[in-house]
Amino acid sequence: MRRNTKIPLKRVERIFNEALRIRRQFASDSEPFDSIGYIEERLPFAGIYSFDFMVEEKVYSGNVQVPAYVNIRDKIFMRIDQRTYDDATDMHPKAREIVAHEIGHIVLHVLVAKRMEIRNFHKGVPVTDAHYKTTEVQEFEADLFAAALLIPWPAVAEETTAWDLKLRYKVKSDVAGLIIYYSDWIRRSKKKG
Repeated sequence: MRRNTKIPLKRVERIFNEALRIRRQFASDSEPFDSIGYIEERLPFAGIYSFDFMVEEKVYSGNVQVPAYVNIRDKIFMRIDQRTYDDATDMHPKAREIVAHEIGHIVLHVLVAKRMEIRNFHKGVPVTDAHYKTTEVQEFEADLFAAALLIPWPAVAEETTAWDLKLRYKVKSDVAGLIIYYSDWIRRSKKKG
């Protein structure tokens, strides 16, 4: 989880609210979010174009082995390695975070990638030759989205501890800390103004 990336409060709030909207369609605020269940049951029908989800023994982005990644070409490809899939299915915190992070890229960044694809098409670059690298800001946004998907931010009271959230929502401490920090920032800004 990255914490030093600067993004405006309004953007944080939009990311949190989008994650909350999706979360509430699939889970209650009082239970852990099943990221694998969401991918298998809801994401293909969430109004996005052509979605393909595959579990593979090993997953590579370029020539680097990774637990999961999203690739956008003529359709969205989400690849998850078998171990990450199994761990997320068993509600293992790190695996759930990885999957929620990739969902964040799909929800937050697909339109950006589609615009790049259209721009490349008009420049004469075939879609299959277009490569998209995420920025540090996009990675941080996906982290924020994952935290808000796994923990409903309005449920984070001022006196809530990271330990409480870790136990209740089956997340890692840094995910809980991130949601506490940014929920508090949103709450303080609303009180000021």
